[in-house]
Amino acid sequence: MEKKDLAIKNCDGCTAFFLAAASGRVEPVKLMFGKNTELPSIRGHDEMLPIHIAAQGDYKEMVTYLYGVTKDKLTEDDLIELLPDLIARVDLFDVALNLLDEYPSLATKSLMGRTALHVLAGAPMMSRDSANQIQQGILKRCFNLFSGSKKLPHEKLPWKALKLAKLLLDKVDCRDNRIQYVIKVAVEEENIEFLSLIICDYPELICKIDRDHVAYYFAMLF
Repeated sequence: MEKKDLAIKNCDGCTAFFLAAASGRVEPVKLMFGKNTELPSIRGHDEMLPIHIAAQGDYKEMVTYLYGVTKDKLTEDDLIELLPDLIARVDLFDVALNLLDEYPSLATKSLMGRTALHVLAGAPMMSRDSANQIQQGILKRCFNLFSGSKKLPHEKLPWKALKLAKLLLDKVDCRDNRIQYVIKVAVEEENIEFLSLIICDYPELICKIDRDHVAYYFAMLF
C-alpha cells in the first residue's frame, strides 16, 4: 500500500491504523507507522486519537509505543484528555507518571470539571489480585486493615500508585474547596487506600471539609 492509502478512513471515520490501535495489536501498528508517520495524528471515532482509544482499551504496550512516537505532536488538550484515561487504569500508572514528569502542569488541569486527582480518587489503585475483594462495609474494612496488619492501607499500595497519589496530592492548593468533592468520590468508591493516605500524610486537607459534610461522609461509610 502507498502512504496515502493508509490514511483512508472507513465509513465511521477511522483509519486502519486507528482500528489496529483499538485492538491492541502492536505489530500491524508498527508496520503501518513505518510507511506513514502521520497516522498516529489522524483522528478517528469521536475525534479521538489512536493513543486515546488504546488507553481506553487498557492496552499498555500499545499506549507506551504510541506515546513514544507521538508525544512531540500531542497538543495540551490532547494530553489533558489522555491523562484521566491513564490514571483510571492501574496498568497505565507508569505512563501517567512519565507524562506528569514531562508536563507537571497537567496535574492541576481540569477536564469537564474533573482534575487528575478526582479521577484517581474514584479509580482502583491496585490490581484485582492485590485488592481486598471481600464485600463488606468500608468502615469495617478499614478496621480490619488497620488492626490486622502493621502496615497502613496506603502503605500496601504498589509504589507506582503511591507515587502517583502523592504527586497529585502535593499539587493541591489548600485554598481549593474542590478537595471536598475529591474525598466524597473516594468515600463513594470505597477507596480506602486513598483515604488512608490523606488522613495520615495530608491531614490539612481534611480540615477543608465543613462539619456537615464530615457527618454526611461518616454516614456513607456504613
